[in-house]
Amino acid sequence: MTTTVTAAPVVNTVTATTTVTVAPLVVAGASGGAGASTGPGGSSGVPAPLVGQGSGSSAPYFGSCSEARAAGAAPMHVGDAGYRPGLDRDKDGVACE
Repeated sequence: MTTTVTAAPVVNTVTATTTVTVAPLVVAGASGGAGASTGPGGSSGVPAPLVGQGSGSSAPYFGSCSEARAAGAAPMHVGDAGYRPGLDRDKDGVACE
């Protein structure tokens, strides 16, 4: 007597999710009612830098040199918090000069 056994393939499905939390966007000139965000030093209308941008880092992230200047962070050198190559136009290691 011969017995033949056929096994069905096993398929596992894995779903991964990522949660990203960002600070509220502050628009210059917008009314700053209760709970409004302010920039460094508490001055309203100055956007606070975004933090991390999904990298798990706590370094500030500036979307533009205007944001870095408004926050008092410019110029930034390689190694400084907030420095990134996208803000260093002439690639000399100094951003937003």
